[in-house]
Amino acid sequence: MFSLHALSVRLVETPTLVQAPPSAATRITHHPFTSMLQAKWNQEVEYLFAGFGSWDRRAQEWGRRLFYGRDTPVDEQKPQS
Repeated sequence: MFSLHALSVRLVETPTLVQAPPSAATRITHHPFTSMLQAKWNQEVEYLFAGFGSWDRRAQEWGRRLFYGRDTPVDEQKPQS
């Protein structure tokens, strides 16, 4: 069994250089072309989803005009008394 003094001496005298693999931050390699390609891909996917959203809104408006015969949205119609 180790004494408290022996453990504290061992702790203090331990070399600071530890044989360990490099940290994750130093192992990250930056690839500018890949980053640019991923950014462009994400931008195109964003444009695609925005386009589908606008198509959906236009289809809703077209359906409202087809069914109700005017340009006012259904939410703004006043009930007739």
